[in-house]
Formats: sequence, C-alpha cells, structure tokens
Amino acid sequence: MASKAVSALVGCLLVFSIASAQEYSIRANRGLNLRAAPSLNAIIADTVKTGSILRVVGASGSWLKIDRFGREVWLADWVDYSRVDSSKPSGSQAPATPIDNCCFVDRQCQSDKEWIDGYRAFQNGQCVAPAQPQPASPAQPVSSAPANVDNCCFVDRQCQSEDEWLNGYWAFQNNQCPAPARPSAIPPSRPLIEGSSEFVRQVEAALNWLENQAPEWHNYVIDVVDKIFELANSGSGACWAFAYPDRRHVGLETCMSNWAQKRGISAGPRFDQLEIAAFLAHEACHIHTFEAGINYAAMGLDEEEECTKPMHGVMVALDPFNRYGTLTINEEPVLSVVRRYCSEGFSPELYCPAIQRLQGG
Repeated sequence: MASKAVSALVGCLLVFSIASAQEYSIRANRGLNLRAAPSLNAIIADTVKTGSILRVVGASGSWLKIDRFGREVWLADWVDYSRVDSSKPSGSQAPATPIDNCCFVDRQCQSDKEWIDGYRAFQNGQCVAPAQPQPASPAQPVSSAPANVDNCCFVDRQCQSEDEWLNGYWAFQNNQCPAPARPSAIPPSRPLIEGSSEFVRQVEAALNWLENQAPEWHNYVIDVVDKIFELANSGSGACWAFAYPDRRHVGLETCMSNWAQKRGISAGPRFDQLEIAAFLAHEACHIHTFEAGINYAAMGLDEEEECTKPMHGVMVALDPFNRYGTLTINEEPVLSVVRRYCSEGFSPELYCPAIQRLQGG
C-alpha cells in the first residue's frame, strides 16, 4: 500500500511539474476578449485592457487556457500579446496545429473578424502566396535586352541563363507567355448570424436584398457589424434593435422576422426584410459613430436622430415608391430628403446611388 501511495505521489508530482513547466505569463498589447470556451462562437467571459498580465496554464489547438482569478477562460493564440517571462514568440504566430487560415500564410490577423475572414479565405483557396525572394537576374544578352518588355522572362518567369532568355524572347514573339496567376479577390465577410432558423433566413434575405439592390448600404452594414443575433421580445408591443458598438454586434428582437405576419400586412416577408435592412443600417450607424469617435451631443445633435438618416436611405434604396412612398421626415417626403442629402454632398457615396438608379443614370 505504501509503495502504491509513493508511486501515486511521484506521479502527481510529475504531472504537477509538467503543468508548471507549461505555465507562463503574457501581457496584452491591446484590449483582448477572453472566452468561456476555445471557440469564436463561445461567449465573451471577460475583457482585459492593454498591459494586463495573464497567466497561461494550458493550450488547446490555437487557443490558450488562462487562469483568470481561479476561473478557466480562453484566449485566441493569434491575437496581439507578448510573453513576459521567456522568449516564447508573441501572438499571431503559426501554432503547431495544421494550418487552416490565411493568417498563417499571407497576413497577420489582429482581431476576431480578421481571423474569421482568413479562415474563410483559406477554405476557398484564396490565400495569396507570400512573395518569394527573387534571385538576382544575370546580365541580359545584348541581342535580346531592349528597353520595352519583349520577353516572357519579364512576364511569367525568371530567366537564369542566356538560353532561357532566348527562349523567353521567342515565346513572347509568338504570344506564348502564360498570363501570371492573379489572386482571387477576397469578398467582404458577412456577419455571423445566430438565432432561430426563421430569424437567420430573414436576416440573410435582407442582406442579400441589400447586396443586390443597394451594395453601398450593404457594405456600410457589414463593414462594422461582425455578428447579428436574435433577442427575445421585450413584450413592450414594439420591436426593438440594439447596437453593441464595443463588440461590433447588433441584436434584433425575434419579432423582427415575423412583424408583418402578426399584423396581417400583405407585403409579408418582404416587409420584414425591409424592416431588418433598415434597422441594420440604423444600428450600423451607431457603431460607425462609436469607432469614429463622433460626439453628436457635443455638437448639439441627437445621435439617435442622426442614425435614423441611414434607415431612411435604405428604405428609399430598396422600396422608394411602394409602401414608403408617403413617408416623411419633418413633413418632407423621405424621397425628397434623400435627394437633398445627395445634392448637398451629405455622404453622397451612400445617398446618391439610389437617386441615380431611380433616374436611370
């Protein structure tokens, strides 16, 4: 029994020594999110400010296990941090796990959004290969070194000898230079959408409508919104939306996806999608305002009223003549208001395209 106890004690000490050897401290080089589990879909359990010291007690794939005042939380290994007590590289280094993200190939990701974009790009084969150092080209033969490009060695290859240079010249004269491969443009990332299947379907339909008919407003939304999630109805009789600027999230109450049906409006799902698109623009305005550091109150303006302008801009862009044909702002028809915004140069990149499309220009 004693030998078993000693063996067990030795085993425990060994495990403890291994665990201790793996522990180290890191310093946050910017504000960081700590999650309840090693996943971007896990809730944010805590946040830390620049300069905060965290104790790393383990790892799982691309995630660091953090002891946060006795509570286990997780930090993405690609974010910006520095090790405090040894020479371990700082964050944004490729982990030992298999590469599945362009952030390990052609970029350095500094946020959850950049990481998600990099993951999607990798899955679609859209990582741009990092530039390779080119060997010094040998002196070009005098007979084939004119000032203008006339050699495939300038187009799709690096010639290392006179023979390669002459072959490249001949290939160019016979139009046999393959066009260099161009990296595919990475499309802007859509926000994560979380909620019931009906909620997700309606939000996706609203974003698709925006993208197809008013791409300027679609980009206005997705540029600052990383996540759209479903909220329970407040029970107030109204249907609300909320912006969380520090997290770049927007919450929409569940009634937003079936507002028309509950009120017997014949427009049905299309009406709901129009409402969703308009509210997304409204809440995106709050996030744009936050990130730009704009203080409307200091200017004697009401931020809520200012963010109603994008809402009406979307309504005109998507449905200018039907249900909202008589909508007014301070007794002025909204269509007239949007025309005025465009003519006065107020965010013309957003308000002018809809007017130009209506006028056929």
